Amino acid sequence: MFTQPSIFTRIGGHSAVEAAVNSFYPKIMESRILRRFFNGISSEEQIQKVRFFFIQAMGGPNVYTSFDIRAAHAPLLKKGLSDEHIDEFLRLMRETLEELSIPDVLIEEFVELADSFRDDILNR
Repeated sequence: MFTQPSIFTRIGGHSAVEAAVNSFYPKIMESRILRRFFNGISSEEQIQKVRFFFIQAMGGPNVYTSFDIRAAHAPLLKKGLSDEHIDEFLRLMRETLEELSIPDVLIEEFVELADSFRDDILNR
């Protein structure tokens, strides 16, 4: 039986994730919808979190030994995190991957996978 390689492998591994994060994070900070959630947080710390999310969600090497996505996003819920913000995050993610000429099929697969965390992030 053939097992398809992970999105992480098919997208280009660490170098592709690094390029995506380097393009994606500034978009978050420029987004009037998202930037308020990231103000006052070390950019290096936040970039590392985004990098780990991309790697983990794409099926790359396990970078989290223990991670509670609901607890991690609970402070953001208190600041009003909602579906609108998840939609914007996914839109910017899609835009970034398109700019990097990632094949559409991989973009769709990754965005669907990332969106599958929505209910946990929003604690529903």
